[in-house]
Amino acid sequence: MLTILMEAQGQWYGVPAAEVEEITPAMPWRPLPGVPAYIRGVTRYRGSTIPVVDLMSLLHNREAELRLSTRLLIIPLQGSSLPFLALLAEHVLEAVMIPKTAWDENLVAELGPEFLGELSSVESRSVQQIKPLHLIPEALQQAIGFTLSEEGT
Repeated sequence: MLTILMEAQGQWYGVPAAEVEEITPAMPWRPLPGVPAYIRGVTRYRGSTIPVVDLMSLLHNREAELRLSTRLLIIPLQGSSLPFLALLAEHVLEAVMIPKTAWDENLVAELGPEFLGELSSVESRSVQQIKPLHLIPEALQQAIGFTLSEEGT
């Protein structure tokens, strides 16, 4: 499976490329008062206003820095009133093939946040899978009529 790799504070994470519509440079967003810190705001994409979810805030309790390698991963939300979600990530550096059989179910995935999945190894780097559809807060899921399908779990 083609996996988009990113590094966050010395840890490697991967998002399945099949779950990403597009990767763009970080574009401006409008902050929203009163939302959780990991929702940086909203941006426009293909004529729609979409939320920007900060991966660094979820993983390491700090805002992502705007660097040359900071990207928005545009995640399609099939069957929802909101067409996309933007995932803000630092150090989005490469895409690599990781066979499905190389991902190990593990205790870390079971005990950690729902959006973190299995572990694999790529060139001596331990990579943990991110399940982008699990990043959508339950309140937002209800507001936009989004539910996870079996394949998105």
